[in-house]
Amino acid sequence: MELSVDTAVLLFHASEPDGITLFHDLSSLKFCGDLTCAYAWHALRILIGHAPKLQILAFELTDQLPCASIPPKGFLEEPPDVPGWLSSHLTTCHYDGFLGFLVEMKLIRQILKAARVLKTMKIVLDSRLYSKEKLRIHEKLRKFQRSAHICQIEFDEGHFEAFDTFDELGVFDDC
Repeated sequence: MELSVDTAVLLFHASEPDGITLFHDLSSLKFCGDLTCAYAWHALRILIGHAPKLQILAFELTDQLPCASIPPKGFLEEPPDVPGWLSSHLTTCHYDGFLGFLVEMKLIRQILKAARVLKTMKIVLDSRLYSKEKLRIHEKLRKFQRSAHICQIEFDEGHFEAFDTFDELGVFDDC
């Protein structure tokens, strides 16, 4: 199932607090949109928590605002309890459009830390990132603690040749 982040927030607000049973048999879920707003992440966390059989979780983040690099107060705080499915069912997580913002790093860290049977965490880096920034992200994410010892972090560079060529030539070194 694919949901925009905005639709997920609307579903959350349209349901009763304990009445969310929309995703009981759902095995894969993809969220598209901007996840950087505190209210959006709270709604998604609640909805995801009501998908007990979820094995594949994907994020395709778009429309990120320039302020996305600064998390709102309380954004992505460690949850007091981790949904059971996250630790015992989630095998694959895919993140498309990764820019390396703090809020994104926190999300990936939480998933890696909680998911005990996670086999693959695939991260597609935004094509606008320079090679040096991609390397920094690789190094940082590889250091994150993983509950699943078999978990592999895969990177897709999201190639855009002009930026890589300029970066290799040192054009942006003074930026």
